[in-house]
Amino acid sequence: MIGAVLVPEGSEGSDSDLSIVLDVTWALNLIEKAILECFNMPSYDPSMEEVKQIIKEEGSFVVHKLKTIQHEWRC
Repeated sequence: MIGAVLVPEGSEGSDSDLSIVLDVTWALNLIEKAILECFNMPSYDPSMEEVKQIIKEEGSFVVHKLKTIQHEWRC
């Protein structure tokens, strides 16, 4: 299974949502400040066609169905 977090259509996306989650996690003492300060997660946003092509070229899987799930964030 492959999971992805998608941003709204037409948006370039932002790390701000992830930053908020990490800050709250630290504020709740669920992670140490040192871990928060050294956290680095590069992101890459491939298109649906690119994902299909990479899976096809790699050859370990066959794509029978590929769909996106849109979720409205409510805070």
